[in-house]
Parts: sequence; C-alpha cells; structure tokens
Amino acid sequence: MNEIIEYLLKTEKTAGDIYKDASVFFQHDKEFARFLSLIAEDEADHFDAIVSAEEYFVGNADKVPAFISLNSTTKQKIERPFIEAKEKLSSGDLTKDAMISCIVSVEFSEWNHIFLYFVNTLRGGSWEFQRLAAMIQRHKERIEAFLESLPDGHKHLEKVRQLPGVWQQRILIIEDDAAIAELLSVILAREGIVERAEDAEEGLRKTSKQYFDIIISDFDMPVVSRMELYEQAARKDSSIGERFLLFTGHLTSENLAFFAKHNLRYMTKPAELNEIKIAVRDIMHGTSGRD
Repeated sequence: MNEIIEYLLKTEKTAGDIYKDASVFFQHDKEFARFLSLIAEDEADHFDAIVSAEEYFVGNADKVPAFISLNSTTKQKIERPFIEAKEKLSSGDLTKDAMISCIVSVEFSEWNHIFLYFVNTLRGGSWEFQRLAAMIQRHKERIEAFLESLPDGHKHLEKVRQLPGVWQQRILIIEDDAAIAELLSVILAREGIVERAEDAEEGLRKTSKQYFDIIISDFDMPVVSRMELYEQAARKDSSIGERFLLFTGHLTSENLAFFAKHNLRYMTKPAELNEIKIAVRDIMHGTSGRD
C-alpha cells in the first residue's frame, strides 16, 4: 500500500486512541467527554472505511498521488501534538484548552490538507470513497459546531474553516406519491443535493451506486418492499440504519417492533415541516444515532 495510506491509517488510529483516553480523563465534564468520545468513534470509522477501500487502491494505483511523500520533519510536526497530549494525559496535567488545541493542531495540520486532497481526488471512483468523504465532512462540521458552542472557541474556528469541504450532502427520497416527493424535495433543497426514487427497488439501485447522507422513505409501501429496502441496503452498509428517516401513518406493533429491532428513526404522518427539517439535519450532521 502507498506510503501515504499507511501513514494515514497510523494517524487515524493514534488520534482515535488519544481522543478515547481523553474522554475518560475529562469524564467530569460530560459535554466535553461526549464530544471526545464521538470524534474518537469518527476516527475509528475513518480507519475502517480506509481499510475497506484498500482493494480500490490496489486496482487503481495510477490514481494514487504517489508524488507526495512525507519526510521526517513533516512527520515530526504532525506527531508532535499527539506526543504532547499523551505526555500530559500520563502526568494528569492535560487541560481542556490544551486538549482542544491538540485537536485543532491534529485535525487541521498540513497532513489533513494532503488527506483532504487525496479523498477529494478519489471520491468519484468508489462508493467507499464517497462514504469516506461524507464522513470527513461530517467530522469537520462536528468539530466546528463544538468550537462554536464554546465562549472562546472563535480563536480556533478561523483555522478550521480555512479547510475546503470534500463533500456536499446528498439526500435520497423514496416516495411513490409524486406530490409528496416534490414537496420534500423543495423543503430540503437547501440541505443538500436531492435525488428521488419512486419505489424500494429504484432506491436500492441508487444506494448501491451512490452514498447518501440520509435516506427518507415512506414506510407505508407494500410489506415486502418496505422491509427489504432496509435489510438489503444494510447488507452493503451495516451503519445505514443511522441514516434512515421513515414516515408511517400506521404505528402497528409490527412496525414498531421493526423500528426498535433496527434502531430506526421514524416520524408519524402528518409531520410538521419544521420538525422534518430538524430531524434531517440531526441525521445528516451526526447529532443522532450515537447516544
């Protein structure tokens, strides 16, 4: 595997371990500890996505930006925040501000510019890389949102926002009623790129080729279609349930059991438009599904 990819995996693993350890260290600060736990999970997801895309690297070696290499000076600069954070964690001297500085230094260093370029270059060639690009974008937005919530977070935000985005959120609406599908498309147009499917079969074809940040589906379709839609999609992506939003007008025991079994988010019909927007944003920006 390319040197860049090997070092990327090492960096993601190291960052995830430090964030996980720090979440325990700061457990007295519940909000900060939860944030650290979430970004540790993000790093683990990034690592797994890169590993799963290894086959793509092997088969597309000509697309890997091999002209980039990392000398010892660059590596030392990237690793320094990790080393300092580990030392302070071990000694018990790690402050919240120092940990936030570590996160910003690690996440938004020269290394991440290279990483973002790499993902941006390859995202069109593989479903796995579309997924990875969406994960990185969500991770960046999660950190920005946390910094915005801090009284003095502005001192870090400018640096964070200098990084370019690598992904524009995509929404899939599966709805056989054209009028309802059009209404949802209009109210969600500002949230991302909206695509539509008329039935579960078309929805499955689209999700097999394109990564979607959220899949909105009418659950009151024929029984086979509505349940197989999720089950078949989950065979390709085991975490896809976190990105489903289902609408139903029939809260039967069967439906509720299915939602509970797969931990699926649902709304009852009719749903208020603003509540739909809030639910969509929660799912797309990663504020649900990890509690």
